[in-house]
Amino acid sequence: MAFYTDTRISSGEPLLARALRNIRTHFADAREISRVRAELQSLSDRDLADLGIYRGDIDTIARSAVRIRT
Repeated sequence: MAFYTDTRISSGEPLLARALRNIRTHFADAREISRVRAELQSLSDRDLADLGIYRGDIDTIARSAVRIRT
């Protein structure tokens, strides 16, 4: 008895290719979060206050910026 297993996702993309694309996207997003976080951390308290940002909100803002972009 023979059987066939299709490992393709409904989009026709092979499972491994999709996994690799997801990994690349994850690392690109992590780099962007880090870049935004560093840029905001470099601002003075006065500059952050002018923008209406508290230091404690920087991580949340950095993650939101990447989520909105995608």
